[in-house]
Amino acid sequence: LLPTELRDITDIAIGLKDAQVVGDAIEAGANIDSNAPTLRVVNSAHLPVQEIAPGEVQLWRVANIGADIWYDIELESGGFAVVAEDGNPVWEVWDAEHLVLPPGKPYEVLVTGPPAGDYMFKTREYDQGGDVYPETDLMQLTSSGTAVETPPPPASLVEPAAIEASDV
Repeated sequence: LLPTELRDITDIAIGLKDAQVVGDAIEAGANIDSNAPTLRVVNSAHLPVQEIAPGEVQLWRVANIGADIWYDIELESGGFAVVAEDGNPVWEVWDAEHLVLPPGKPYEVLVTGPPAGDYMFKTREYDQGGDVYPETDLMQLTSSGTAVETPPPPASLVEPAAIEASDV
């Protein structure tokens, strides 16, 4: 569904999940303590690194695959261009500085490579109405290499279609 100039971009899945930490081990039992510290992981890795070139556009398919914790994601280098929500292309692409993901929530976003350097993809502090989740670094975005020309973002991924009148 992406325009031609964006069809060959890097496409990565980002599964956000939390794990309960007890001592120096991850608790895997049925008796999880909701007040115990948690470790936030991306695709089962703690603080992975994603590489990007300055100006490069990548498609990030971000989903909260956890059962309880909410995420309020943000990228230090700038915002996201939202192209799909809940698995559905958006009528109009929209920009977001941050996105809230309750359990099970997915977004598909375009990320543009910032100037060379290291930037954090993180979850901001979020008060879910009783449970307060702290700001936590999730993944490092490393921008390096030769800058590339940034293609223009799409305005829409869905062609408007006329709705036919019904005889009913």
